[in-house]
Formats: sequence, C-alpha cells, structure tokens
Amino acid sequence: MSVDVSGQIQRWSTLDVPENERRDYYAATLSNNLTPMEVVCDEPGPLNAGFISTNLGPITMFRMQGTKHRSLRRKRQLAQSTARSIHLVINLASGWRFIQRNRMLLRTGDAVLADTLLPFELDHDAYDIVNLQISESWLRQWIPSPNLLVGRVIPRDLGWGRALSTFVSGLSPEMVCNSTLPGRLFVDQVGGLLAQVAHELNGRAARPSLAQRALRIKAQSMIFQRCTEHGLASDAVAGALDVSERAMHGALGACGTTFAQVLMDARVEQARQLLTSPLLRRISVAEIGHRCGFSDPAYFARAIRKRTGHLPSELRPSPAP
Repeated sequence: MSVDVSGQIQRWSTLDVPENERRDYYAATLSNNLTPMEVVCDEPGPLNAGFISTNLGPITMFRMQGTKHRSLRRKRQLAQSTARSIHLVINLASGWRFIQRNRMLLRTGDAVLADTLLPFELDHDAYDIVNLQISESWLRQWIPSPNLLVGRVIPRDLGWGRALSTFVSGLSPEMVCNSTLPGRLFVDQVGGLLAQVAHELNGRAARPSLAQRALRIKAQSMIFQRCTEHGLASDAVAGALDVSERAMHGALGACGTTFAQVLMDARVEQARQLLTSPLLRRISVAEIGHRCGFSDPAYFARAIRKRTGHLPSELRPSPAP
C-alpha cells in the first residue's frame, strides 16, 4: 500500500504480492481497512483487486476495482469486528448480487446500505465500486433509524435514489481531494440525499411543516447572502441562524433540496448576473468565478455549463458597436 501524502490518498493493489498470495492478502487488507471478510474465488486464475481511499471525517471513501469474486461476513468475521459501520455501495461496472436480510439483484448504478453488524454475502463480476464507509453516529444525525434502509435496494432511476446514485457515482478520492470545495460539503450532500431516500422509501415524504418552510426560506436567504465566501459550510450558516445543523438540513430536505444544491444554485446565479452585466465586461471570467466563491476556473466553467447550457465566456455581452 502507498500513501499520497499531499492529498491524503491511500492506494493498495494485489499486484504488490505474488499471485498465490493475493486472496489472503486482499482479505487481510479488507479486514484492516473496511471490515473483516472472507474472500472466495470460484474461478481459476489470479485475483486482481485494488482500491484508493481518503478519509472525510465521518465518511471514508473507497473506489474499488477488481476481478470476479465473492466477499462474505459470517459468524467468524462478525466476531472479529470491533465497531459498527454502515457502507453505501454502488457498482458502476456491472450488475451484482447481495444478500443481507434479503437476496437482492442490483443493476449497475443501484445502491444499497450494508450493515457490518449483520452477516452478508456480496457476489459480483469484474467491478468498479464506490464504497462509502459511514460512521453510525453521524448517520443517525440524518436518519435516526438507519435500519430502515439497511438491506434494501435504492434504485438508480427512481425519485431521490436517482439523485443519490448520480452524485455518489461521480465521487472518487482524487476528485474530492483535488476539489476546491471543502470536504464537508460532499459529506453533507451524502447525508441530505440519504435522508430524502429514507423518507421516500418509507412513505413518509409528507409536506414540510410551516416551521420547516420558514427555516428553509431563512437558510436560503442566508446562503445567497454568503455564497461568495470560499469554504462556506453548513455549520456556519446554521450558527448564523441560531439553529442546529440537523434542523436546517431537515428543513431543506423536507422542502426538496439540500445545502449543497442551494449553495451551488446561489453561486451560479450570482455568476450569471455578473457575466451578463455590460458594466463588468472588462473583468475576466476567472475573476468573476473567484468573486462568486469558485476557486478553480475549470470547475467554475463546468458548473456554469451544467446549469445554463453555456460556457461562461458565451454568457458575456457583446462589445458595444
């Protein structure tokens, strides 16, 4: 295993050991970095597997790739475990099979929450997996009863499951570590989306209360006022409103949005107004992006294009004749 110190990225691969040692090496690495598991290879040939990971506080992000095998947690592995964690798992390369409470067939892009307190079996062909190892205490801030989601398929193409799959599928340790956005923003987005999925799958997507609507309006207003601050995170906004982060995230989620979405919408709208202003024609695109909270010009261009259909330069007014 090697560690990229600058970005706090760990890299690991079975290519580091002889072929006849790879299965045991992989099982030991899973035990040390995720949770104790038995690795079974049903087909001849060497096991090829590897991952990269980074720690974001309550979430450790793994991007895992490899060849066909099964991973199991049975009585022996459960007895070896020292702490509970929840894993949000999405396979980007193939359909796969997962057993925990129920026998599930998942499509490429479907998600599932796996609980390390319970036995499970994971069986997949060649894979490219995003695995988010989530702290139980942190998850309970968003979903008071995580068991409501454990062992249930979260469809990639229905309701909030679509938003969750799209967001998590785009994550990688390199992308997060190289982003100018604070890691807290990615973590909060995962929590907000999981909370919405839990409400939706359990039939509790009720209308927001009057108090939640009022708090959502206050939060959105505060975010729009402070969206140009680099590194703005939800704790700062909640503190300014004198409410808990959980209450603020709950109000935004009940109204069908998340902190990260509101912040990005605010920054893009601010940038759109500046880009289209004839008075600011002489200010560079990069400077406008920086004024609106975007530290990376390339990320700024992608964000504007995604939401407006145009590059920032295409929104600039034509010079006066």
